[in-house]
Amino acid sequence: MKASSSQSNAELCPKNSPFRVVIAYEDNVTNSTAMRTCDHVVRQLGSDVDVKKSVWSIDVLSTPGLKIKAAEQAAEADMIIIAAHRQSPHSEQFRSWVDLWSGRRNNDSGALVALLDGQMEEENKDLSLYAYMEGAARENQMEFFGRAT
Repeated sequence: MKASSSQSNAELCPKNSPFRVVIAYEDNVTNSTAMRTCDHVVRQLGSDVDVKKSVWSIDVLSTPGLKIKAAEQAAEADMIIIAAHRQSPHSEQFRSWVDLWSGRRNNDSGALVALLDGQMEEENKDLSLYAYMEGAARENQMEFFGRAT
């Protein structure tokens, strides 16, 4: 994700406003994938951009108070990265968390990055976590970047 030539990094992230990233991940493998993606984006933004990163595991997002705090951060984030397994036993927890921040989002821009591994069964394509996140991005007028491995 690189700024277009007509848009400088300073325009993307005003000096007094950090670039806010929220990461939600399922396990150590998906955390590693999310962190590499985030690091890549940060390098693209350049050293003159202040980045504020919040990282949440799905286990922590199962705790109501922490889930709300993470949703509040996501509602204000410039980029949200969700890293999970396609056939995750935590799909409903991720969906519930997405619904929570989606209802609070007042930021009219931003990006949702879905990093999902594993094969998607064709008959479940419309109900997949990937499709759900893509719809959430559309509803919140966010750019959607998805990758399935």
